[in-house]
Amino acid sequence: MFKRAAVILAVAGIGALGVGLAAQPAAAPPPTPVSPILWQGNGTNNGFCEDNTAQPGGNQDWLFILTSPSGSSWTLTATFKTAGTVMVTGVQQGGGSIHFDVITTFGDQLLSASATNGSTVSVLTVSHCTPTTTPVTPPPPGPPPTTSPTTTPGGTTPTTAKPGAGRKTIVVAPAPQAVTAPARLTG
Repeated sequence: MFKRAAVILAVAGIGALGVGLAAQPAAAPPPTPVSPILWQGNGTNNGFCEDNTAQPGGNQDWLFILTSPSGSSWTLTATFKTAGTVMVTGVQQGGGSIHFDVITTFGDQLLSASATNGSTVSVLTVSHCTPTTTPVTPPPPGPPPTTSPTTTPGGTTPTTAKPGAGRKTIVVAPAPQAVTAPARLTG
């Protein structure tokens, strides 16, 4: 009788364990990777850093944060009114969010920003700005030189364009021209 009771309890325990396991909800799948994640203006006042302890005449460090990242490398592309477009690599903080630091002159205005390797629940925000003596973040390098053929009287000679050619438009006013007209005398 004792053996029978032990077997019944053992079977009942295994059955209860099975019911307990079945009652556990399945783990939610990770968020879907998305790229790029666009900055929506948060953390700024019309593109000017809201939380800014930097002083006029110096440089400021903008801290951008990407939440819920995916992937293993992250790039921020930010466009500022004065600094232009800059690209920086992000650093993951303790297995969580990604931090990006961009250095501009004090008072520069952020026009747009985006980060790679986010997810459907990611947010890109400007956390704050602080004063820094670090030099301004340089813009990304221009495209590599390109070679194009140039026809000369003796045949074709390759020429090399300068890096960054065509990236800036400079308008030069024409030089003043001398005006000549017959002299006209008035009375």
